[in-house]
Amino acid sequence: MTIWNRLGLRLGGAGPQSAGAYEPAVEQQDAGEGRDPKRLFLVVGLGALSWVATYVGMLELIESNLGDLPFIHKIIIGFSVAMLMTMIIWLLDKMFAPADLFTKACYVAGYLFLSIISVGFGFGFYWKVLESRGEASRSAESAITQVQTSLFAASTRLE
Repeated sequence: MTIWNRLGLRLGGAGPQSAGAYEPAVEQQDAGEGRDPKRLFLVVGLGALSWVATYVGMLELIESNLGDLPFIHKIIIGFSVAMLMTMIIWLLDKMFAPADLFTKACYVAGYLFLSIISVGFGFGFYWKVLESRGEASRSAESAITQVQTSLFAASTRLE
């Protein structure tokens, strides 16, 4: 039994099917049907990309408020983000598993809530990477214009 089966993640295969409320899961796969390596690669790759964006966004937000953090705090933040990503992927997998409507609604609500957290911190990361240079140059131009205006006003008063 692989780790994917122990976690109950299907990720492209038929996955474990529970026979009853307290009976152990039994894997049902045909001989020719295995895990889809492309789907697994996409889930792991996009999960890792999401982890990086969320981690950097969260770390920069915390450091902007508290200053430089000790290494152990950075590890704790990284672990927290890893748990967030794992929970998002698990909920996404469970949303498409057979379940009653209320349970699926709970999975969807949890998935949306955690995804909004991840996207919020990831947006900060991508904003910094993609728009920070343009925003920095616009801010610098604005500051130069204000200084020039002040200098011009001061020189006019001196004359």
